[in-house]
Parts: sequence; C-alpha cells; structure tokens
Amino acid sequence: MLYSLARAALFRLDPEVAHDFTLKSLATLGPAAALLGAGADRNEEAVGFEWVDQAQVLPDCGQSEDYLSQLRRCCADEHVAAILPGSDSELMLLSRHAPELARDLGVAVIASPPKVLAIALDKRETCRFLGGAGLNYPRFASLSALNEVKTLIEELGFPLIAKPCRGSGSRGLFRVTRWEDIAYLRALD
Repeated sequence: MLYSLARAALFRLDPEVAHDFTLKSLATLGPAAALLGAGADRNEEAVGFEWVDQAQVLPDCGQSEDYLSQLRRCCADEHVAAILPGSDSELMLLSRHAPELARDLGVAVIASPPKVLAIALDKRETCRFLGGAGLNYPRFASLSALNEVKTLIEELGFPLIAKPCRGSGSRGLFRVTRWEDIAYLRALD
C-alpha cells in the first residue's frame, strides 16, 4: 500500500526531483543503502557517477570474468545490497549470475530471469510471445525470410518501419518506402 502511494507521487514529480528525493531517502537508511556507480561505458566521467556516493570504473561486461571479478570486489568493499544493471548486456550477464551474487555476497540483482530477458530484449521474440498469449502485437517479418517480407508488404504496403531485433530507442530505425530499401537492409544483415 505504501509503495503504491509513493510510486504514484514519485511519477508525478519532475524526474530530476524524483531522483534526488529517492537518493536522499536511501541515504537515510545508512551504510546498507550505499550506492555504487559501475560505468558500463568504462568512462570515469560517466554522468551516473554524479548520482552515487562511490563510483567505480569497471571493464566492459563483454570481458565477463574481469567484469564480474571487479564487480564482486566493489560489492564487498562498498557493502552493496543491490545492483540495478544499466545496459542490456549487463542485464543479461548479471541476471545469469544473480543466484551466485546473492549466495556469495548477499547482493540482489534487480533483473528478470534470463528466460524472461531473452524474450523482452528481442523484439521478434516479444511479438511471438505476445501472439502466443493471444495478445496484440505489431506485424513483423524477418529480413532473412523474404517470403515473410513479401507477405507483409502485400498486406500492409509501404511505408514500413524496420528496426533491429535488439536495441532501444531509435537506434537502427529505418523507414522502408520501396523494395530497394529492403535489398539495402538485407545487404547490411
């Protein structure tokens, strides 16, 4: 009940005000609420470092052994209670290692299980999941399946929007207005 009221109030605030309020509230909890900034971009000037008490630059999470080793050390040194991953690649890696981080360090990884993330982080898998559950989803076709693309164009016509299966925001967004655009995108794939 209290969470519902606080959540509703926070979502009505300006994002910066809500962020500052949340950090100040966590700080009143003492050392157990210490915040650790771990830069997924490997940049000591990462903007997120301004929002935490202790900042640590970590290797790219693609170097999973080094990343996890240094993250474990940071969590132990700073008495971190929870990790909120900041990128899709960190999310997947930390989700897979959440049980051992909880067991070994008492650290909660705030992430869905890997099976859920495999669906949620892939637009095509999300559409398939929604369709299988009887829910609405955007029409789609895989560029690698030319018959699917032809059927989609026959049914919807141009223009269409093409996006990578993974990624967020408008990264990789392409407005498809003719068959030549399809050929171009297929060549990139």
